[in-house]
Amino acid sequence: MSLLRLLSAVAATSLLAAAGCGGGGSGAPTPGAGEAGEITTYRDTNLPGKMLVNHPAGDAVVFDLRTGERTALPTLEKAKARWTAGASADTVLRWELHPYAGTVPIAFFSTRTWTRTRDDITIHASFDRPKLSADGKQILTFWHDSSQGVFSSEKNPLTIFDAEQGAVVKRGSMLTEDDTVISSPAAWLPDGQYVYLVANALYISSPSERTSRLVATLDLPINGDFGDYVSGTSTLVASPDGTHLAFTWRESRGTAWDGHIWVVRADGTGLRRITKVPDEATAMSYGFVSPTWSPDGRWIAGMYNMSGSVVAPIFPDDQSFPLPGGVIGSTGCGTNQVFVLPADAERTVISWPRFDAQYGIKVRAPAGQPGGQWLSACGDIAWLP
Repeated sequence: MSLLRLLSAVAATSLLAAAGCGGGGSGAPTPGAGEAGEITTYRDTNLPGKMLVNHPAGDAVVFDLRTGERTALPTLEKAKARWTAGASADTVLRWELHPYAGTVPIAFFSTRTWTRTRDDITIHASFDRPKLSADGKQILTFWHDSSQGVFSSEKNPLTIFDAEQGAVVKRGSMLTEDDTVISSPAAWLPDGQYVYLVANALYISSPSERTSRLVATLDLPINGDFGDYVSGTSTLVASPDGTHLAFTWRESRGTAWDGHIWVVRADGTGLRRITKVPDEATAMSYGFVSPTWSPDGRWIAGMYNMSGSVVAPIFPDDQSFPLPGGVIGSTGCGTNQVFVLPADAERTVISWPRFDAQYGIKVRAPAGQPGGQWLSACGDIAWLP
């Protein structure tokens, strides 16, 4: 932890009496919900759809952005799990986390009822972040080999499986065995094709094609430690209509490395960055991660990951706290701000450590607690219809 980050946390620790932290939202009770139960989830309005929030312990939650209500998703008794959304509006995947097991099951759940929609399939445990195609027939995923050589013949990162049987449909891409994929730099398009990033090069292909076509070489800053471009560090998502892409990109600023969210048209034009750090002079690194599109394509949500400098936000008009609108330094999980920006935003500053009420999402507090809370997370998020 840097000295600046440590001092920021220490300075706020004395204020820790009024708020707690937990997956999917934290902070003191607020006047966000009226006597009749009304709540505005974003500024003075309500957003469409639902926000799925993962948690490292496997306890995922979905928040209805029209009402602020929360729903806990089905858990596993003896294993942790993560949920992922792809191009399908009706189905999300729950996959178990067993990095050293032989195979793991993938379950299919309806985004309306949160019940299983078909039989599970199994794939090798080293495949990560599976994404379902729009027609629900195929799954795109990446190989994350932590077993040091075991099953090395399957190492090529990008693989497509049949969603009915779990059989391999296609393996291989412009990503090579030397490209260590630590994120998910690929996304399905509505027409069944998919796009992916290799360093700053955008490619397109489909399950039936053996090759990939270069769409564009994007004018992005260097993202490697040695003045070069590296692959596998970006998370890529497509807008619901497939016309635009949002992705994360690592870039240097002095001695710091920030993670930003960029947007580009699917044809490679109109590249722009939508996030900006609040203090360009600080040595602290900022992380804007987990981009996800709203169902209507008008908004992009993300998570403000401060690399361990977690916060517990409160509403700015809560007069019970001595510093309205502040954040309380803490340690633990579930306190990274979830923010929403217009899809046409450009280099927008989101404040830190002061919680940004302009771009935050309000949800209802857990049962038995009054008022509402700012939405926060410590796992991937996904915006669902």
